[in-house]
Amino acid sequence: MAQFTDTLIEIANQTIPKSHTSKNKLPKVPWFNDACKQAIKERKKAQRKLFRNPTAENVLAFKQLKAKARHIIKTQKKTSWQSFCSSLTSKTKPKTVWKAIRKIKGKKSTSSLGHLKVNGKLLTDKKQIANLLASTISKNSSSQHYSPKFQAIKKQHEKKPVKFTSDNTEDYNQPFSMLELKQALQKSNDSAVGPDDIHYRLL
Repeated sequence: MAQFTDTLIEIANQTIPKSHTSKNKLPKVPWFNDACKQAIKERKKAQRKLFRNPTAENVLAFKQLKAKARHIIKTQKKTSWQSFCSSLTSKTKPKTVWKAIRKIKGKKSTSSLGHLKVNGKLLTDKKQIANLLASTISKNSSSQHYSPKFQAIKKQHEKKPVKFTSDNTEDYNQPFSMLELKQALQKSNDSAVGPDDIHYRLL
């Protein structure tokens, strides 16, 4: 059984592409448009095809699409920069210029942290801010916000003693059926693999 599982995982690693979220995020920059998105999509598609079938034809196709994507991105960056420069005037504030430059480079804008304002008064002391946040969370989590119907049901069930022992005969402790497994797989999203390296597609 262990050998069979290892074989399945090996097949999955060879056929199911994996991606890293940190490297796979599309840049949030003004020059990145649909043309860039489509070019990158075509390049990745060619890369996957090359990985599965490394022929000379697929190598050439991948190199062409890679060069095409690079050219489109470079052109869009240049056009965006020219458009930004042409919009500058003598009245443009330096803050606006630097903000736009950071946007084009894909850097996140640094926003200054503000203080809490309560009843027209600013709270700057850390202890006061912490106490205010704690009291607000406590108030929002209080049972006073529950409906009368829910409070009645809550009180009724809280009177029942809690059993800390179990013979594991509850419904949620029973072995699941093949039908339940199929239903769960149909509702599952195409997410990353877990610690066992077995993907939903493989199942």
